[in-house]
Amino acid sequence: MFQTVRDTFYDMPDDVVLYPGHDYVETNLRFTLTYEPENADARKLLQEVKLLQQREEFYSGTIAIERKMNLFFRCSNPSLSLLHSLEKQFTQGQSKEALQVFLELRKLRDKW
Repeated sequence: MFQTVRDTFYDMPDDVVLYPGHDYVETNLRFTLTYEPENADARKLLQEVKLLQQREEFYSGTIAIERKMNLFFRCSNPSLSLLHSLEKQFTQGQSKEALQVFLELRKLRDKW
């Protein structure tokens, strides 16, 4: 999964539009805010998604938006709050290379 995200999505232009094949956007935003509570982009998008759901409209976004709010798109440059959250969950002192951050996030998301 890491290789797919890294090799496919990381280098896409910001204006590429994504049409999710499932509706996990709200859940993913809540996950992001659990481990990165200061992420204003995720908080704003969560409100927008809720409004779309009330109007029974489907969300689509861009790679640029994903880079701002999707933790899995920022594993090579994680925020300090995310690193702090990961250190609470996993052994301190582990490598924080992009792959390790991704794997730790995936473990958390699998249980979340």
